[in-house]
Amino acid sequence: MGDLSCRSVADDWFRSSDWSANAQEEFERRLGRARAFNRPQYLRIKALALIEHGGKPQAAGARQLLVRLIETYPESLDVVLAHEHLGELDAREGRPREAVAHFRAALQLSPKRNVCGDAALRLPETLIEQGNDDQRAEASRLLDAIAEADLVFASQRFRYAVARARLAQASGYEAEAKAYAENALTEAARDTPDFPRHPTVGLVKADRKVLKEMRKLARR
Repeated sequence: MGDLSCRSVADDWFRSSDWSANAQEEFERRLGRARAFNRPQYLRIKALALIEHGGKPQAAGARQLLVRLIETYPESLDVVLAHEHLGELDAREGRPREAVAHFRAALQLSPKRNVCGDAALRLPETLIEQGNDDQRAEASRLLDAIAEADLVFASQRFRYAVARARLAQASGYEAEAKAYAENALTEAARDTPDFPRHPTVGLVKADRKVLKEMRKLARR
């Protein structure tokens, strides 16, 4: 079963970022008529559309849909991504502890569901941002568990290198921090796609502040 988000059909009812009373009523009506095995994906895709909108009502609606997905369809593969989306919402809204809990849940569920999401990188990244020694130690262990073959895209290799550079700097390992910062900048400068048939997939879209941080470390 392919991800419904990849279909080129007019399914605006679960892709739209509209969360007005009429839109909610229409969504529920169509969801009730949908096949049961498709409903978790519809909930997740609608929630993601609301998250990408960025508004507070949309964020609240997305949270409700994602929690509903997790509670109603606990065996669905979409539960992993639902936890990741909730983690991103919490991180964006300044709740790092809650974000860590969701990323950790996603990572723990992924092997069981044979799904590889983004939690393997998002969890250590979030732990590093909090700046606690114990959290950085956990982040290091999590990064150690990532195989090089798992970093298939330049954007993933960039994020991994950035995380490693920050950990090394925090521990006073200047040479190691410099080496990882250089790796990160190499991936950021890459303009050749990892998969020629998908030229825009996986390229680095780095924040200017992050690039400035890596350049500073690379010059040491």
